[in-house]
Amino acid sequence: SLREKALAQTQPRIIECADAEVGGDQAACHLPKKQRFAALGQKGATLWMTGCSGSGKTTIATALEDLLVKQYGKHVYRLDGDNLRTGLNRDLTFTEADRAES
Repeated sequence: SLREKALAQTQPRIIECADAEVGGDQAACHLPKKQRFAALGQKGATLWMTGCSGSGKTTIATALEDLLVKQYGKHVYRLDGDNLRTGLNRDLTFTEADRAES
């Protein structure tokens, strides 16, 4: 598949930070969950919304983000296709190769 070909071309054993050994545990590079939860006063969660393009996922997610932040004082980050297309993947187009990377 296209995904398998793209993954096969990826550099092996890429590490995230200098404190981690190649192929080793990345825990040295991250704040432990208990410390993060205690500092923020909340636990983490991921809500993954799926659906057809134009079905209202972003609208619902934006309304939920607004409610959680303003009414409940929660730390929230909404990451959706619009964020990715204008940020991280801004240099990608809709070619087959770029879509596989995205």
